[in-house]
Amino acid sequence: WSRRCRLAVGLVSALSLGLTNFCLEKYVQRNPTSRLARDMDDGCNRRLYNYAVPILSMGLGLSLWVASLSTTMTETRQDWWFGVRRQWSSSWAAGLAAGHYAQDIVANQWCGMVLFMHHVAAVAHAFCLQAASSWSGLLFSWSGVYEAGSLLLCLSYTGVVSRHVGHMAATLSSVIGMGLGVHGLIVKWPLDELNCAAWFSVIALTGLGVGRIQDGVEQLRQIQRIADKRA
Repeated sequence: WSRRCRLAVGLVSALSLGLTNFCLEKYVQRNPTSRLARDMDDGCNRRLYNYAVPILSMGLGLSLWVASLSTTMTETRQDWWFGVRRQWSSSWAAGLAAGHYAQDIVANQWCGMVLFMHHVAAVAHAFCLQAASSWSGLLFSWSGVYEAGSLLLCLSYTGVVSRHVGHMAATLSSVIGMGLGVHGLIVKWPLDELNCAAWFSVIALTGLGVGRIQDGVEQLRQIQRIADKRA
């Protein structure tokens, strides 16, 4: 895909997801007793409708990641993992991610400066994925593993799975993603093939992984403390 097409996907994603958020918010304002207005008790004063767009976009993004994996030929997988191989699925996923996080800053409630910086870095990372000189498959998969954990975490706040399962999934996915990154750093050192965009993605994903693990461990400890008190 050309750069113009990727930008178009990001813009369309931002507008469509933002419009969806806007419509859901207006619906909840007119129907305050609706199930969509239920408080999720997530520490950010979010309601059920606030999770609809993130779950939708993450689910679609993960589907595109699976499509990218399935369309990668076995004999070219090594070139895709550490090299550069532009695919419609990865380009669409990057545009979708940029659009989602950009509109989420404006249309949804974000909890504090840390989450705001996460969204800004996520938008930059999405564009860097497409500008990276190498590691296309590794960086895309690293991001995809994180998103899988985030999806389960969002589902846990909506009650589809337990909070324990959600935070455990977010923590384990962070560990697995970090493992992919560490493996790449070891086998490809001194990493001469990485340009600035690729380095930004590596640093951003590493920092995000560390933060996710710290938060996940703390949340799991808190859940255990609450369970002990109830027992």
